Order: sequence, then structure tokens, then C-alpha cells
Amino acid sequence: MTDRLLTKKEVREICGGISEATFWRWRRDPEVKFPDAISFGGKTFWRQTAINAWFETLGGEARA
Repeated sequence: MTDRLLTKKEVREICGGISEATFWRWRRDPEVKFPDAISFGGKTFWRQTAINAWFETLGGEARA
């Protein structure tokens, strides 16, 4: 089974509809340990399994 790639918009929705500013802060704060993005053809994506695993470490359940 392949891992689905999520856009920034999808990741923000999974994380509870967070704002662009919150998303930006989470990505840059080393204490948050936000999953690394991958890039293809100038576009940025996140692996769904990585986002789900990270979200679970926070005590939440991803909305995907």
C-alpha cells in the first residue's frame, strides 16, 4: 500500500483547521517536531502516515 501525499491545505484541515500562521510556526519550531515535507516538481507534500503518527504523539486523532 502506498502512502498518500497530503497538500498543505489537507494537513491544516487534519490538524483541526489551523491557521496559516500556526502551520508556519509549527514547521519552524524544533520542539513541535513537525514531520518533514517532501517536494516534487516545485510542490510540497507531507506523508499521511507521518502526519497521523505525529498527531497521535500529541494525544489527538487525525481527522483524515
